[in-house]
Amino acid sequence: MDLLESCLGKSEADYVEMRHHRREAFSVSVKDGRVEGVSNGVSEGTCARSLVEGSWGFSSTTILRRENVLEMLRDAESLARASKPKKRRLVNLAQIKPCVDKYETAMKTDPRREDLSRLLESALEADKGIREYSKSVVSDSVRLSVVDDELTFISSEGARITQRIVRCFGNTFAVAKHLTILWVILAPSEDS
Repeated sequence: MDLLESCLGKSEADYVEMRHHRREAFSVSVKDGRVEGVSNGVSEGTCARSLVEGSWGFSSTTILRRENVLEMLRDAESLARASKPKKRRLVNLAQIKPCVDKYETAMKTDPRREDLSRLLESALEADKGIREYSKSVVSDSVRLSVVDDELTFISSEGARITQRIVRCFGNTFAVAKHLTILWVILAPSEDS
């Protein structure tokens, strides 16, 4: 947030709002007792929406260096100025008290402090449990995922909102055969 705050002060727009989003995602897939896939990644970016003389401009970047964020702000302001002649109606923002707040998903266990190999072990255990449930099960798959989002919103009017939203979810799929009938059982993904 420090980078956004320092760049926000350099804007010449009448009003600016900036957002930052960082996502860490981890998932594991197991099929018929074998690990089918593991993915772990981070994506991050920021954007600015600038209001200049009643007209909006928008720009974004995934390069989070000061010079790139400043360029993004200049681009948003330039687009706002360029779009003004095409506007039928100019924007007039209501005056409101800026919000300053913070939210974080309540968690029993923070995935950032856990060894994510535990997720792989859980998927393998679930897969084993499905296959051992009945000799009729001929195929199964298990997918478990953790998505950890950090979101920031700041405005030139003083709004400062940060959020950390963590979602853990998964699904299972099994195919069972009894005599000549195939049964497909799907347990849908559910946030926990």
